[in-house]
Amino acid sequence: MYENNVDNSDDVPVKIASIKENMIEQDLTVLVKSVSIHRNDDDIEYYKCLISDGSGLAWFYASPKSCALLESRRINKGCVYRLCRVDAKRNANHLVLLSAAKSLVKQIQPLGRVFEVL
Repeated sequence: MYENNVDNSDDVPVKIASIKENMIEQDLTVLVKSVSIHRNDDDIEYYKCLISDGSGLAWFYASPKSCALLESRRINKGCVYRLCRVDAKRNANHLVLLSAAKSLVKQIQPLGRVFEVL
């Protein structure tokens, strides 16, 4: 998606097992293994996250403005999130923070295709 200003030489090798199919077919609870902020050609910031659902690893890309409703206002390494399909017709997805400390779940507004699997 946005790879122009990213040095991938130190990237963790990504093994995509069933995570790609899992993202399409069901809601996923994922652990953020690593997160970094990069910029695309238009100088727009985005998060590049390595996520795991237990079946494999995948890259996840999100705009920082998509995190406006999260309590932390950002995606954090070591936190657990849920990727949910809310509107299959529009292919809209939500990123939902699952907080162990709170029973409330905070949703991010749909941004069309929120995740990309490489």
